[in-house]
Amino acid sequence: ADAVIAVDEEQRIIFFNEGAERIFGYSADEVGGQYLAMLLPERFRPTHRGHVEGFGAAHGRARLMGERQEISGLRKSGEEFPAEASIQRMEIDGRNVYAAVLRDVSARYRAEEELHQAIRARDDMMGIVSHDLRNPASAVKMLAGSILAEAVERALPTDVTERVEIMRQAAVQIDALI
Repeated sequence: ADAVIAVDEEQRIIFFNEGAERIFGYSADEVGGQYLAMLLPERFRPTHRGHVEGFGAAHGRARLMGERQEISGLRKSGEEFPAEASIQRMEIDGRNVYAAVLRDVSARYRAEEELHQAIRARDDMMGIVSHDLRNPASAVKMLAGSILAEAVERALPTDVTERVEIMRQAAVQIDALI
């Protein structure tokens, strides 16, 4: 499922596997001999060559998948997509060859975005529900407290004051749950 792409020192594509064909939408014949930059969004092309050369000079032979920042690829259709990549430098006949394994992470990013949207929707719903429940619970607490405060002056029957106290306690519990 992963793309495997190899380029020579001039960053011309010399290997493009089936995974790369599926991810990028090009056939190996279409990209063979072309500059790797064709697979990158336009805004990254000017600096990419220096990044690869800098990698070869500074990082030795390989950089693992987890050590790479997010990169962007460009499909034949013009669609940009997020990817993770590992890269390795090899020396063949005294020349550097760079091989990259690239994984399209579009589906993961979409799933993460859907999850974030679901969390935002849940938080919004909880805010609305808690607000809509807190107002009537507060009204019940306040009114029950008022009745209980006047119960002595008005000499309300004991069974009425007991029921009002139960109402007040229930409203306090609802407020605590909210």
